[in-house]
Amino acid sequence: GEALGPLLGHSDERIARGTASAIARLDSNRAVPWLLEALSRPDPELRRLAASGLGRLTGLVLPPDPLVWSKVLSS
Repeated sequence: GEALGPLLGHSDERIARGTASAIARLDSNRAVPWLLEALSRPDPELRRLAASGLGRLTGLVLPPDPLVWSKVLSS
């Protein structure tokens, strides 16, 4: 899982999207910071996948907005 995190920032959107999906399937809370960071990327599909992954890991259903996720997770 540790090797996948940096791939969320890859310039190839397909790689970043695939990484977001893979990280969520690992069921590790270590992925949460990486997925939070991915919510700030310009690609809307990557943001959707990151929010979906965060939802899978946390049980929360929130929009793909990094501020919303950060606020809720820091509470």
